[in-house]
Amino acid sequence: MRTDEFKNILTLEGLELADAILKYEKERFDTSFLKGSVYEEINARFGLFPFKSAYPVYFLGNIKAPRDKHVVIGINPGYDADAADTEKEYLKSGNSLLDAYCNIFVGYFKNKRRGLISYFANIAHFLGRLYECDNCNTWNWLHENLINLEFIPYHSSDARGIRINNVDEYYETYFSFVIKMIKYISPSRPVFINGYPTYAEIFERQRFKDDIKMEAVTYDAGGKKRRFWVGKIADEYKCVGLPFLTQITGGKDSLIRAIKDHI
Repeated sequence: MRTDEFKNILTLEGLELADAILKYEKERFDTSFLKGSVYEEINARFGLFPFKSAYPVYFLGNIKAPRDKHVVIGINPGYDADAADTEKEYLKSGNSLLDAYCNIFVGYFKNKRRGLISYFANIAHFLGRLYECDNCNTWNWLHENLINLEFIPYHSSDARGIRINNVDEYYETYFSFVIKMIKYISPSRPVFINGYPTYAEIFERQRFKDDIKMEAVTYDAGGKKRRFWVGKIADEYKCVGLPFLTQITGGKDSLIRAIKDHI
């Protein structure tokens, strides 16, 4: 997507913004993924070699009813070769990508998976322990309670291989989309960034300071000092930066106890 086209879409707000960006991405992925410049553009911007023409994931969860939902921001969506074709069939089968992504937890994952996939199982377990809520390990609970945003919407098998080659352009486009969606959702609880250390160096640059302000907190995890981050995102919303929830040294319990003291 050209920067000027992205900026034009960013003049929209809320659901209109989300719908417009998904429609634009669907058209170019359907018509220009290999024959055009989409593949090369994604690689040039983020060092990714996209898998097939899997539609980008800007969000998952019912943003049409955002009130009181937990918000988690990931680095970028993973890729499951076994499920890619059926997921794309689901996304193309409804009235719009907006509706499909709003209902994907119960409209697709619930029907195709016996249980939660590991990414969402870790989120559900973390939120369940933090807020002491029951029955959170189901697709129904996620549909009712979670919105997942992505800092980079394009799929890869490992987020650690991603690089942002033009930080200023990224700030003006993909990052700005996330900030606008946070403001639209207006979360009442802290926003959690899963894998924050991966891009802490970028988010701590002066260009991002007005939109994301974080400070490191040190806590004890089995006799070793570990960190998470607390601050604000989109000017006013509490935010917690987490290591990847699959890679927490010392387990989640010590991290959760420390977080409870700061939110």
